Amino acid sequence: MQPCGDDPVSHDVARAVTYRTVDAEDSYYNVCRQWVDNLYQTADALAATARGYGFTDEQIAASFTGGAPSA
Repeated sequence: MQPCGDDPVSHDVARAVTYRTVDAEDSYYNVCRQWVDNLYQTADALAATARGYGFTDEQIAASFTGGAPSA
């Protein structure tokens, strides 16, 4: 975040907001990134399970995009 002004408080607030939203280990960005990574891992696990049940990659892809898989 860029400081809103050139005063010391604006610089301190900009650093604090940037740290909380982007840089901190538990920042909003990093937490959302982890959620996205978990969703991809879940999708991969579901696809692997579906393959184990004999579904084709085309059927699996259709299920992720809202298409109805054919048996």
